[in-house]
Amino acid sequence: MLYEQIAETVREQIATGLYGPGDRLVSVRRLASEQGISVSTAVQAYQLLEDQGVIEARPQSGYYVRGRLSSAMPTTRLPKPASRPMKVSTGEMIMDVLETLKDPSLVPLGAAQPASDLLPVAALNRCVADVLRRQPNALFRYESTTGNAELRLQIAHLMLQAGVDCAADDIVVTNGGQEAMLLAIRAVAEPGDVIAVESPTYYGVLQAIQSLGMKALEIPTDAKEGMSLDALKLALEQWPIKAVFAMPTCSNPLGSSMPEEKKQALLQLLREHDLPLIENDEHAEFASAGSRPRAAKHHDHDGRVLLCTSFSKTLAPGCRVGWIVPGRYLEQVTYLKYVSNLATPSLTQRGIAQFLNGGGYERHVRKLRQLYVRQQERLSQAIFHYFPPGTKSSHPAGGMVTWVELPNKLSGFELYKRALEKGISIVPGRLFSVQNKYEHFIRLSCGGSWTPEIERAVATLGQLAQQMLQAQATKT
Repeated sequence: MLYEQIAETVREQIATGLYGPGDRLVSVRRLASEQGISVSTAVQAYQLLEDQGVIEARPQSGYYVRGRLSSAMPTTRLPKPASRPMKVSTGEMIMDVLETLKDPSLVPLGAAQPASDLLPVAALNRCVADVLRRQPNALFRYESTTGNAELRLQIAHLMLQAGVDCAADDIVVTNGGQEAMLLAIRAVAEPGDVIAVESPTYYGVLQAIQSLGMKALEIPTDAKEGMSLDALKLALEQWPIKAVFAMPTCSNPLGSSMPEEKKQALLQLLREHDLPLIENDEHAEFASAGSRPRAAKHHDHDGRVLLCTSFSKTLAPGCRVGWIVPGRYLEQVTYLKYVSNLATPSLTQRGIAQFLNGGGYERHVRKLRQLYVRQQERLSQAIFHYFPPGTKSSHPAGGMVTWVELPNKLSGFELYKRALEKGISIVPGRLFSVQNKYEHFIRLSCGGSWTPEIERAVATLGQLAQQMLQAQATKT
């Protein structure tokens, strides 16, 4: 059949690298014109390739090459986390790792942040300069503790895309997402209290819990659908948990996303136990589904969700502008913000507010989202191609990080140290647990532009892992 011949032609173009994973194919009409066929035949060809799992259709966007990793590399299986609350003990190690992530001389495969060449640097600089020109006294006045009024109004508009209907007065602007999480924890718990967290979880929240003299209880987490609600329910019956921390959408480091019905079930469970949810929504803008999923706070009808996020992943990491929508805890969060540092700096708030008011933010985020979908595919393919057999990775639902399980229980920390010697930064898996678990895991990031240097760095990591395997075999 003619459409089968056309499908085979497109398949060969993909196989020879003309189109890579995540690339958009020519439109149906253009394919028909190039091949001298009818539009219906072109549609049949694409539909055949879609049925075979070679390409995928995206609504109002076209056809894209699917990644080949999902059928070739299984999802990681996570070890059982701790069964009791634990003190966090990774403070010294995390500071050492963070220093390597900031080192510009290292190839950045560790830091979960966008490269500056992907950000609207010139536009933001113009906005800041314009603020200084029009509001020369902005640097010499305290901003409101809750944040610049115009910025909070713009953030309220952004929150509608996450399904969160809030007013500007419901928002507190913070010094980045880290302060938002810290304020949220302080608002709902006290020293000695227990916070339930996903396992593995973002190491920043573990450091916040440690700094406040609290304990973390790890809850088993699925690499696709997030925290196990059955395990959480059991933990709530056994331990005096004061709050739950989770990243329901595009979690860090797994990249997992809770289905909508599971987010609803999570909120229902917390209502039954009258507990707050601290929701980190930092990576949600980059969900690969094509649009921003609704936050768990969308299902919050009694103000128990404290939603924390920032512009660090989307706009300007160095500006340190985040925010929290704390629901019923607004008064506590506002007071804690005041006694902590009075207010977030004026200039960065006003500069970002002006950028948002210009209307370019949503277009910028869409471009980043599409870019990260492609780069996740490239990173996954590179892991599959260069790392030893038996290596496994998560299949992120979005974001810029991938969770990798090394074969034969190779040490992720040892690979981290060897990578540093080769000028490459990664993050060892043990940082994402209160007990230094996940020793044979690492987290990789695709936040920077995909370049030959990045490709070589992934290849080098694979070679180092292979050398570790060979050394392990020699010892045995």
